[in-house]
Amino acid sequence: MAIGTTPPSPEQHQAAGRLFRWNFLLALVGQFTPRSLDTHLLGSLSLTVAVGQYNLASNLARAGVDVFISGFSAMLLPHLSRTQAEDGPDRVQGVFTAAPCAYQGFGLLVAGVGPLLPHAVISTPYGKNFAAATPVLPVMAVVGGANLPSGAYSAVLIATDNNRLRLVYLIGRAAISFSSSLSFVLHYSHAGALISFIACGIVGHLYMISLTHFTIGLQFPARQILSQYSVAPGLILSLRALLPYQTSAPFALFAALLYVLAFLFLSLTLGGWRHKDFATLARQSSVLAWVLLHVYRKPLL
Repeated sequence: MAIGTTPPSPEQHQAAGRLFRWNFLLALVGQFTPRSLDTHLLGSLSLTVAVGQYNLASNLARAGVDVFISGFSAMLLPHLSRTQAEDGPDRVQGVFTAAPCAYQGFGLLVAGVGPLLPHAVISTPYGKNFAAATPVLPVMAVVGGANLPSGAYSAVLIATDNNRLRLVYLIGRAAISFSSSLSFVLHYSHAGALISFIACGIVGHLYMISLTHFTIGLQFPARQILSQYSVAPGLILSLRALLPYQTSAPFALFAALLYVLAFLFLSLTLGGWRHKDFATLARQSSVLAWVLLHVYRKPLL
């Protein structure tokens, strides 16, 4: 019989139907994000220009975050799924522990580069008409980068087919977003949208960590994450203080590169990364393994 001509079994029909219903429900609930609610309320209270500036900064920050989320998830999801199928759920924790450190480290790179490049990123391609969006971009970049480890938790829930817990998280996040938007945007308009975005990011991230810890026992690598956080804020504030408010694009790019190199060096020195974090990343890509080998200067595999 030719490949693909075998009719699906009743169990496969049921599994496909169940998967479709879960995906539809998750996609529906997932529409109630902090940005969508804040934008809707902001549009009813402010001019269209203010909404456009808010969305521009949000999209630019999100693009920087998505570069890392999509790349890491493309590597992490197959690895988690393979581990779940071959070794069982107990081994998933071992794979997961390496993920938040990598997500957080590169998230803090985004969080640091954002405040250093707002004028270069916005004024150069979009002109002075969108200059009012410049103060918004650093806030979006810092919050988005700091919350990047949420992608690791989402990958675990997807790989282990834990749709019920994903739904619980999305409903909780929607409730947080709704409460935050009503509390801040309605009272403070444009500034309230930024405050709401920050509040939703912090509370939503803590909610994800607590939910996965108390339900499926995921352990958060607090020591490594705190080591990374001990480096990033001081570097960001120091470089930002040295830069003029409206600095040239080449000088801003140089400052961003300096931040990246200094953060990687100091976070490595202070124990913000573990050997198995690099080993896990190196297994997923030969190019990444070569880069890490020359940066880390130790055998990885």
